[in-house]
Amino acid sequence: MRKQLLLILFLLSLATLSQAIWHIDENFDNLTALPTGWITHDDGDGSVWRNLNNASHAHSGARAAFFDNYFPNQNADWLITPQLSIASGDSLIFYTRAWFDTEQLKVYVSTSGTAISNFNTQLLNLQNLGTAYYRASCSLNAYAGQNIY
Repeated sequence: MRKQLLLILFLLSLATLSQAIWHIDENFDNLTALPTGWITHDDGDGSVWRNLNNASHAHSGARAAFFDNYFPNQNADWLITPQLSIASGDSLIFYTRAWFDTEQLKVYVSTSGTAISNFNTQLLNLQNLGTAYYRASCSLNAYAGQNIY
């Protein structure tokens, strides 16, 4: 069964110490590859996360972080953000959907590095994602004062 997962628009809302709010918006537009600092890990099947130019499937704009998988039982590819400094009140917010049918997506955090073995804490376990966009979010308060991936 052909499975494809579209993960789009990582939006990290970060509050500064003065309580002014600013965002890191990774909408992937104006780029032909993933943004600088983003890392991918392949599970060995050759399919990797990439920047897809397809406006009809993007949440907004023309591009999206995209992953497709054509092999059964291989869904262990990783897309990792650059290192982020977390302040109290920060959240991870992004939009995701399946290309067709349903998919699952898990979000992990690492405080020690970008090796897959460093990602021991699961933040989200999204099941049965359909073809309509879903706004996912989670608090990062537990990591305030730390650098994470």
